[in-house]
Amino acid sequence: MATIYDLPAYQLNFLADRQEMTHSIEGRVPFLDNNVAAFAAALPSALLTGDWAGKSLIRKAFARRLPSATLASQKKIFLSPPTAIDDVLRSDWGHHLMSRAVTDAVGVFDWRKLALLRTVAKAVPARSGLGTWLRTALTMMISLHALHHLFIAGGSRA
Repeated sequence: MATIYDLPAYQLNFLADRQEMTHSIEGRVPFLDNNVAAFAAALPSALLTGDWAGKSLIRKAFARRLPSATLASQKKIFLSPPTAIDDVLRSDWGHHLMSRAVTDAVGVFDWRKLALLRTVAKAVPARSGLGTWLRTALTMMISLHALHHLFIAGGSRA
């Protein structure tokens, strides 16, 4: 029986995500069909903005074919496996991003609380409820720090 932890491996290995990520592309495999791409490219811009923006066009186009629960559903966040952040946090890059200097420069989180969160995360199994929650929080925090460092502070990863 598959677990929720099989999903990332399945997506990465069989749905083209690994190849897309290699080239910094976020793709949706069903929408990479040549006919679908040609159709979308030919649509007037009025059908891609306003009330039709985002997934509205797709929802309206498939309204007769999709269950009402699917049409009404909200977007759900998909995060990397909880253990992925552990390697990042152990790296020099991760240490830098979670340093007091970067934390203070970003100005969103309290450095002492982040340090405590990291310590607790090390002691809790990644695939427990608390471990997953802690690692999800740390992933979002380090991501914010990375974005700030790269695009606001003008830093680089090198």
